[in-house]
Amino acid sequence: MKPKKIQEAAQTVRAELKRIDRDLSGSSWLVGKQLSAADISLFPLVQTILRAAGKDAAKPLKLELLPLAETFPNVSAWLKRIEALAGYERTYPPHWR
Repeated sequence: MKPKKIQEAAQTVRAELKRIDRDLSGSSWLVGKQLSAADISLFPLVQTILRAAGKDAAKPLKLELLPLAETFPNVSAWLKRIEALAGYERTYPPHWR
């Protein structure tokens, strides 16, 4: 593991999440007024990043991504909207439970 490279990458991730959070401050979805391919495409990537950031091995790296509801509240609310969609539970990877 290369902590410096991970922290540099996390800085880029934080900048992108900040931009997305700002965009979501005026909209429920990433593009337009309804769920789109943009939401469906970005959602798994954000979930994967957050899952990795929540691992014990990531804690000493101080990635500054969590808790998401405090750091990026609009992204957090967006994730919850997607998770509330009908059929979401069937798509959730069982090994992530």
